[in-house]
Amino acid sequence: MWFNKLMVRFFMSLDVVLFNFIGTLYDLLIAISRTTILTQGDIAYFVTRIEILLGIFMLFKVSFSLITYIVNPDDFSDSGKGFGKLVRNSIVSLVLLVLVPYIFQLAFNLQMKILDDNILAKLLLGERIENEVMYVEEGSTTSETESILNTAGETMAFYVMIPFFSPNYSVEGLEECINMIDSDGNFSSECSEALKTAGMESPDLDNYIYGVENKSLGLTFRQNTGLATTKGTSSTDNNDNNNNDNETATNKKADEQFIISYQKPISTIAAVVVCLLLISFCMDVGVRSIKLSFLQLIYPIPVISYMDPKSGQDGMFYKWYKMCLSTFLSLFIRLLALYFGIYIISKVSDFGMYDIINGSQITNGWVKIFIIIGVLMFVKQLPKILESMGFKVDGDSKFNLNPLKKFEDEAFGGKRITGAVGGAAVGAMHGRGLRGAASGFMAGKGFREAAKGEADRANKLREARLNGSTFAGRMGARFSKYTGFGGASARLAKKDKDYEKQIQNYDDAIKTKENSISSDKDSTKRNDAFLSTVDSMKDKMSSALSANKFASAPEGSALRQIHDDYQEKKSRTSLAQAKLNNMDRSQYKTQEDYDTAMQAANNEFLAAKADEEKFLKKDAVEGIYNYAAQNGGRTGNIDIDNLLKTLHVNAGEAGIRQDISSMENLGKVVDNVSAANTDIKNRISGVEREIESLQREKSQVEQERFNTRDRKAKIDANKSAI
Repeated sequence: MWFNKLMVRFFMSLDVVLFNFIGTLYDLLIAISRTTILTQGDIAYFVTRIEILLGIFMLFKVSFSLITYIVNPDDFSDSGKGFGKLVRNSIVSLVLLVLVPYIFQLAFNLQMKILDDNILAKLLLGERIENEVMYVEEGSTTSETESILNTAGETMAFYVMIPFFSPNYSVEGLEECINMIDSDGNFSSECSEALKTAGMESPDLDNYIYGVENKSLGLTFRQNTGLATTKGTSSTDNNDNNNNDNETATNKKADEQFIISYQKPISTIAAVVVCLLLISFCMDVGVRSIKLSFLQLIYPIPVISYMDPKSGQDGMFYKWYKMCLSTFLSLFIRLLALYFGIYIISKVSDFGMYDIINGSQITNGWVKIFIIIGVLMFVKQLPKILESMGFKVDGDSKFNLNPLKKFEDEAFGGKRITGAVGGAAVGAMHGRGLRGAASGFMAGKGFREAAKGEADRANKLREARLNGSTFAGRMGARFSKYTGFGGASARLAKKDKDYEKQIQNYDDAIKTKENSISSDKDSTKRNDAFLSTVDSMKDKMSSALSANKFASAPEGSALRQIHDDYQEKKSRTSLAQAKLNNMDRSQYKTQEDYDTAMQAANNEFLAAKADEEKFLKKDAVEGIYNYAAQNGGRTGNIDIDNLLKTLHVNAGEAGIRQDISSMENLGKVVDNVSAANTDIKNRISGVEREIESLQREKSQVEQERFNTRDRKAKIDANKSAI
């Protein structure tokens, strides 16, 4: 059991990082999708620079067409390529030159509207846009709706994680947890009682229940929960006098089982797949942003080419607008695929699956795992599926999650760059870093091929040196042959053993120093978690107030008063800005009077803005926190409520026992923890520098041992030859 617990700790330390990274990558994906590079001013400036060239092209095209009509009069009246068609296309080109920038701007505004309002998710997820969360306060039950799309990244991570971290159905009584969530969306009371009976205690049980109900990764996926085990029952008969106490203890130990079934390392693999998928999407969306900017920048050229009647059918203009359309839609295709994946994974996690033959519910955990992996593969393959159906989606349609492979295939000089990286990496291990990089770059191979080739060359060179096949090796062998080598080989063997003892001493010293700061590192992690939660909570409070999320608070409440105060300060800032923007020079007799009034208006605006920001970052946060402390950790905003609960959990884990029931007390605790954390980290840094020094000395000894073995091998080889 101790080995299993060790494995749980190891893989959970990996999975916590990976699952949290999923949320970060999703936020990054949305941020990249919102990014634009060129403004309308940039586009207008570029068009101004090439308008003379475009005018010359238009004049040349019209002149050439007129000459063509003179040479071939039949074309003049042709409906497809005649003079009438030329005139119509010329007029359309001139109109498009004016309208295309506005069309692009309208498209970007539509994109922002779709992303801000989560329209795609609402269309696909429907009733899963909001969940109803129940709270019990002083004997009364209240409910509140939360949007699962405000934290879609964390929700995605939770849904990927929960099939790998569910109650162990093999434990007696936990078969009640096959359906943890009841039809009302709440944690099953039968499952809750079964977990408690099995031996899971508070606060671990409370965190798990609350985390599953609210799709909170941080509260659900915790190490203490994963390490909880049954109390163990004896499989011996108490009335059997043939069994002694030691046998009874052994049977109890054998009966000990984990209460939560943690499917490691499959969970780690699934998290890595999701991270790689999101990284791939981020790269695709980044390329999309650049591509759209380029297509927007060169729009005058294909628009002018539309003058040619053929361009609208299969020429430059036709290809340009098809590329614009497919590039613009590619983001939404990928987002639809992501939301579809979230929807399917949530169905698998919440309601399970059903046999299509007899309709019975499927509870096999491995079936869930492969279904989830299949969903992730489908999300990446969706562009290829749409392309096979006749709809071309811009971007990579191959199922490839390796970011280096994507860079290698698509980036300018990608194969040579990744080849240089591979050659340098392997060359560095053999003392040939620059030569390996040059070899990989010149070969133009991928990362794997370059690394393998450089490793083969280094191994062959070392073997040649040992066998006396190089010039230096041959000269050394001949010299040893004539000067004798019997005693030299023995001395080198003794020196080799001395080096091994020194290396072992270095290893022991390094291990001792690492053990001395192990507890300090754990303390800094707990302190960092507490400080990070405090910062996140403050940011969430400010964001919620800026987003008007406390407008529904009851009239007269402290929370509503904070909201109203902030709205008043925002209004004062807006009025000051409007006054500044509407300053009219004609209303003042002299320029000096105008400048004085302008300076006063500007000072008034800056003061109002500073007052608003100070209130938002300090006063409002303090008021909201104190309000929550007086109302059992409730602010009326589920995101902040989760962070408040996490704050108290992290404080307990960090060993903080001081009162944090007000912002003033919390500020003092934060200052104390920060100061203590700085001292601990300085102590750790000092020991780590000592470890680095020992490692450098150890490396020197290892190099000397390698040289000693090399010389001994040459001497022994020459001795055998003689």
